[in-house]
Amino acid sequence: LDKEYEREDFSRILPLLQQSYDCLGFTCEQVGAYSSDKVAECGDYTKNHPMAGFVPKVDVQTISKVDLDMHAIRQLLKFPTGDDNIIPQMYYKHGRAAVINEDKYAYDVQSLQEM
Repeated sequence: LDKEYEREDFSRILPLLQQSYDCLGFTCEQVGAYSSDKVAECGDYTKNHPMAGFVPKVDVQTISKVDLDMHAIRQLLKFPTGDDNIIPQMYYKHGRAAVINEDKYAYDVQSLQEM
């Protein structure tokens, strides 16, 4: 943070934070509401929410998160290691962010290699 927190900034900061939940890997439902009469639970995205100016015909929100894997690979490659950069290779081969099927005990992800 670049300045001290001010209470009057709360109404500006909360929606910005709620918009980031998806990128942080959790849902509004998981976060819940704080005394619903004080801070309402945010709304999750809709399946036909425009992306890059287009309205998708199918849900692409989840698969679009493959960008997070590309970003992680790019960052990891800035710090080469003696092990042939195994971690960026794992992101490429196995993926992490684009969850395509999730249940209580496991999940499947779309990897860059599978695309």
